[in-house]
Amino acid sequence: MGAAFLKNSDPKATGAKRSKIATNTAPPHCGRRLSFYREAPPYSAVYEQPRQFPPAPSMRRRHLAWLICVSLLSGLGLVACGADPTPNTASAKSAANPEQQTQQNVQQATTNSNAIEQDALTVLIFGDSISAAYGIEREDGWVALLQTRLTSSYPTARAINASVSGETTQGGRARLQAALTRHSPELVYLELGGNDALRGYPVSKMTDNLKAMVTMAQNSGARVVLLGMQIPPNYGPRYTRDFADAFTKVATATGAHLVPFFLEGVALEDNMIQSDGIHPTTLAQPILLTTGWQALVAILGDDYPALASAAP
Repeated sequence: MGAAFLKNSDPKATGAKRSKIATNTAPPHCGRRLSFYREAPPYSAVYEQPRQFPPAPSMRRRHLAWLICVSLLSGLGLVACGADPTPNTASAKSAANPEQQTQQNVQQATTNSNAIEQDALTVLIFGDSISAAYGIEREDGWVALLQTRLTSSYPTARAINASVSGETTQGGRARLQAALTRHSPELVYLELGGNDALRGYPVSKMTDNLKAMVTMAQNSGARVVLLGMQIPPNYGPRYTRDFADAFTKVATATGAHLVPFFLEGVALEDNMIQSDGIHPTTLAQPILLTTGWQALVAILGDDYPALASAAP
């Protein structure tokens, strides 16, 4: 897309017809169907709110039954629930405190994670809602697909998704060091900046934050893939140009591997963007994976030769 995206995004200037981005109706807060990458709608926090799923009816019934049983136990004693007056202590504790079992599962998972060999390939994805699989199932996101492809060649490889929906470069800068210290990644995907544009933050500040984060990752021993973004021309020619140039400047100054536009082949394609006009659909995730994978192989291919032959 690149320069063609910037030149042809405004249908009023080119006379081109707008292509349909999504077949479903835009949500009420949009007012009308828009694509951010063609025409920017006003920012709304609704875009970045995590989805809330109501509990299933069967789960609600189980919760209610559990609460009733606890009430009877406390008010009438164990016999009221038909329990053995001298139950097995371990079984009773497990039944009365399911949260304890959950904590044990988490502790076991942490132990298994820590048991992974120290030289295992670790990739950290540090981004916003684009990488956090906003609006789709998390296992369908490009980061989950990346994990699957990594382990097809290197079973102990890990793709750590530290992306946060709504994150800005300022917020990312504040929390990156902790993620680097915890995971010691060999490669970091840095996918931030889009929310800075949505809020109209100064490009100079965004550039400074990106450069600081790349340097931070490199100082920890990681190599960096900078996943660039672009914005439509109705932000104003100067802001649009400076925003795109910021990623190039940071990559040139730091030596990071640059992907100029991470949503290349997605942003203006049918059924690739959700009805909010911003976030990629499930259909777009394999394309994002391909873009990210090409950068990974270019950087780590010599050290991990099996990556080049990993199944698509």
